[in-house]
Amino acid sequence: MAEILEKNKMVMKYYVGEATGDNEEKYELSIGIGNSAPIIKLPSGETVMFNWDELINLAINEKKRPTKDSSPSQSQNNKNS
Repeated sequence: MAEILEKNKMVMKYYVGEATGDNEEKYELSIGIGNSAPIIKLPSGETVMFNWDELINLAINEKKRPTKDSSPSQSQNNKNS
């Protein structure tokens, strides 16, 4: 599970870049040194560390989810093509 780090917890990390959210909020993107865990500093100042297994499982589950574009009628049309 993702871990919200305590405010004063020291983590050695390598800065990767910055992302901008829908409301123009900034997210600092890093990876942990040693374990290469993805780390995101939220606009609120909280820092969240993920593990790779969790992200892989989220990606697999996201791929399995039906998309807005894949309605049953469209799937049927694709089979007839």
